Amino acid sequence: GAYGNPGSRYREWYHFGKTDDEYDCWWGIRVLPKVVPCRSYIDFICETVIPKYMKLGAGGFRLDVVDELEPEFVEKIANVVKSYGGYLVGEVWEDASDKIAYGKRRRYFQGGQLDGVMNYPLRDGIIDFLVWKSSSKLKSVYRSLKLHYPTECLDYSMTLLGTHDTERIFTVLGGEFSGGHSNSELAVMRMTREQYEFGKRLLKCAFALQYSLCGIPSIYYGDEVGMQGYRDPFNRCTFPWGREDSEILEWVRMLGALRRRGEIGGRAADILDSDDKMLVCRSGRSIVAVNMDSKPREVRTGTNCAAMQVNAYDCFIFPEEN
Repeated sequence: GAYGNPGSRYREWYHFGKTDDEYDCWWGIRVLPKVVPCRSYIDFICETVIPKYMKLGAGGFRLDVVDELEPEFVEKIANVVKSYGGYLVGEVWEDASDKIAYGKRRRYFQGGQLDGVMNYPLRDGIIDFLVWKSSSKLKSVYRSLKLHYPTECLDYSMTLLGTHDTERIFTVLGGEFSGGHSNSELAVMRMTREQYEFGKRLLKCAFALQYSLCGIPSIYYGDEVGMQGYRDPFNRCTFPWGREDSEILEWVRMLGALRRRGEIGGRAADILDSDDKMLVCRSGRSIVAVNMDSKPREVRTGTNCAAMQVNAYDCFIFPEEN
């Protein structure tokens, strides 16, 4: 390898200092040597690595921290992946249609680069609605995404509630705020029974929105069975085999079945008129209503349709009347 061998063909991939123990690292993390995107490295990725895994059956790739890759490199990767009919998604935390990173405006959605991104803005909007019981931010974010993103890019973006870089969604919705707590405290903090049951209701609403609004639902392992956990490393615990919350799991399975049948999801949903405590959308062949009011609310899909009641802090999915 490059370390300890000045004659290695991989030597130019890294920037060493006066000794081999002095090398550039990604954000100073010693176990993550920073790669120099030289020609031999780019060729290795695009001519050897990507073709190998596409031929083995990979459907595509996610580019971690895509903002730190040169646009030309992203385009080369995209050309290879798409030559195999593959899918390319990037980690972008902001509005990817108008992103400036390291002094360069990115052109992720202007052809030749990404098929979609990780939809963190939508995640933030969903959390804001469920935590603060006001749908205004979520509605604003969603409308902005529909205006800014090409339709196909919004359809092929990852709709997420949690990742390895965030606190567990169940903990965010039901647990105590983590600010001001030390890691030793967070390591043992768990929801009370009351917090757990209320958080579960909100979590089911979050999954309903994730599966209904837009994009491709992407679940961070364990969220579908109610895993708890604060910031890294507490969000990366092992899967709780034998301790799964079956109610949450069955809810997620039901949402998946509805999507497979085309009853929810597919194309981006249309948000219907509703007040600040509600979010009602037409998704697939259904109406999805989420009520964050402290009292039950009624929803009608048309002037001649019967009203459907949505309980407090709950959601309801029902077929749209013709």
